[in-house]
Amino acid sequence: MLLDKEYPATHSMSTAWYMVDDDDNVAIIEYNENGPVPWDVPEATTEDLLFGPPTGVSDSCKTTIELTEEQIEELLPDFLDAPCSLEDVSCWWHRTVFQIDPRQTDAFLALCSEGGVPIKEIVSKQKGLYLADFDRCIQEGKIKEGSVLQKMIAGGILTAAYEMKEFEFDDIYHKETRRMEYTKNYEAAPYYIYYQPYWVAHLAKRMITPHHPVKLSQVPENFRHRIHRIPGRFADKEYLQIAQHTPCKVYGYSELTHSSGIWSLTPLPMEDGLWREVICHIPCWESYGWRPDPSEGDEEQSLEVLFQHIHNVPLTHRPTVVMIGDLKKRWFLIDKAFEHTDRLIRHTMWIPYVPMLPKKYAHYDYDSAAAKSLTDEVLAQLLADCKYPDWVVRWIRPHVLLLDDDAQAVFEQVYPITDHRVQIDGETYPIYLLSERKRYAAEIEHYAQQPYRGEVQALVDYSFCVNDPSRR
Repeated sequence: MLLDKEYPATHSMSTAWYMVDDDDNVAIIEYNENGPVPWDVPEATTEDLLFGPPTGVSDSCKTTIELTEEQIEELLPDFLDAPCSLEDVSCWWHRTVFQIDPRQTDAFLALCSEGGVPIKEIVSKQKGLYLADFDRCIQEGKIKEGSVLQKMIAGGILTAAYEMKEFEFDDIYHKETRRMEYTKNYEAAPYYIYYQPYWVAHLAKRMITPHHPVKLSQVPENFRHRIHRIPGRFADKEYLQIAQHTPCKVYGYSELTHSSGIWSLTPLPMEDGLWREVICHIPCWESYGWRPDPSEGDEEQSLEVLFQHIHNVPLTHRPTVVMIGDLKKRWFLIDKAFEHTDRLIRHTMWIPYVPMLPKKYAHYDYDSAAAKSLTDEVLAQLLADCKYPDWVVRWIRPHVLLLDDDAQAVFEQVYPITDHRVQIDGETYPIYLLSERKRYAAEIEHYAQQPYRGEVQALVDYSFCVNDPSRR
């Protein structure tokens, strides 16, 4: 771990997501992969979020945030970059913004429908600015004869094209002063925008303060629960620590992370300038642990001790729903399992039915001999030996369980299910397959909304401070 040496400016991977403050102002925060990053954040860029989140579903179901004309005026000076030639389509890309004659909007929309041209974003109806995908109208770098694109240009409907400028934030660490210097290429936008440096010793910095901020009322109601609620006002928060407000994954101080019951805690700087321990977990299907093997000289440990070093995926630090996943799904993505409009995501903790495999499966992959020997019967025996779900529900005491359909064959060999009920650790719990969650949505959501009844662990431990590990 580098604490006070060379600080690279940026990391190769980052993502972004929404927040909302007590004034219902919406912000976008750009996260670096090193963390902290909330568990329920899908992969996105700041540009992806300007007009609504990527949903992974069809365009007709897209969640759209419609900006006001004042907000568009605030965005456009930096948003529209160099103009592109309408004839040289080789310079177009997926973020090219097209301008049409607003008086011919109906004709433009009709031709898009006729030619199967998807409109990805409506930037401004009044100004005739759209993000559209004309791939079907282009062949070998040229506009197809008779295509709707050719008709739009010939008819004066499509009048201009512009590059869309991406948001670029950067940071430079000055070792002498132990301070960060921040740079940006946008001066204005209708969102409060925060940028989080790669190194977890530094808080996210407010880079843009809008004159006409996007409001929560502009966000479709069925999506608002996916936005992280931050106490206070963004106008008063130059620096922000997201891990104070929602469960996050953190990789920066992994060797300082320790277990406290079912939770893992790591030190992070808070908004008040002090360092405290916060909940963090690393998902077991991203980083498998292997059971120590005494026959190979490993120290023998009880399952209770081993389980305290298993890191699960909490979308809340007080879950009322436990989702039991298939052990073989090593790269299980949360945002693929729940659509962004699924309210259960805010109440759920994810676990595999078996958290650790014996070392002989250490080189497990789908085509290996180890994988072929890891049959349902073998997995069921491992589950019967460890009874990991017993240990989890003893701590969490959820109101309902969800079971991945692919895990059912193994799980039911140890935990039989009858009439959507299963007995775990001496108690009976309602349980539903993941594929049934829409059919039984009312019942499942009723359970999910019940008060948390498990062991309590605060998201941030305010009872004491820790030393800043970046200082020597």
